[in-house]
Amino acid sequence: MTANRKSGLLCAVCAVCMGLNGFAGVVEVGTGTLFYDHAALQRPLSSDAGRYQILVLAEQLEGYAESNLVAVAFDANVHPAGAASFDNVVIRVVPTTVAKLSDTFADNYAGQEPVEVLNVETLTLEWSVRGWHRIEFSRPFKYDGKSNLVIEFQHDGNEDGKAIRTTRWAAESGRVLDGTVTSQPGQPRLTDGGALVSGHLRPYMNGLRVVFAAAE
Repeated sequence: MTANRKSGLLCAVCAVCMGLNGFAGVVEVGTGTLFYDHAALQRPLSSDAGRYQILVLAEQLEGYAESNLVAVAFDANVHPAGAASFDNVVIRVVPTTVAKLSDTFADNYAGQEPVEVLNVETLTLEWSVRGWHRIEFSRPFKYDGKSNLVIEFQHDGNEDGKAIRTTRWAAESGRVLDGTVTSQPGQPRLTDGGALVSGHLRPYMNGLRVVFAAAE
């Protein structure tokens, strides 16, 4: 089974009339079998400080050249965490040429500069029901229509002891890089220079949607 679902496309004629470029829409990416469990570590945000990369392939984003990437959404799994707040959350988007992630975060940039699309002291998410939960960017990322994209999450954990876990596509490999450090009093936080260099490659792809808007 393959998932590459698009919805809510803005027609090209309307976009031209409005002086816009690209299209608006939502793309769900993943292949294989979708699992609703909580055994794996599919947690882009957790109670421990961490750095987490997800690779989205250009072939899954066909038709969105010159569009703005404005949000991501995760599919909450069968083990909801409830409301949780995460400290010093940074999300970056990087156009890249890599087709599979390595275990070193910076190498997956392939020499490209990351674009910071969200940087907040506190991000609170209500994760109490199964379904799609959106994280809006504060700055759009203009997609070039040809690059693969690394979407990177970095945060300093929380005091709630909760993690945001998602469904997973189990047939994927080289699409998720996960690194965490235990949050303890007195330990340097990631935003204070303790950034992780490497992590663990996971054999799955998160239940993920990317959200586009037409660009001016």
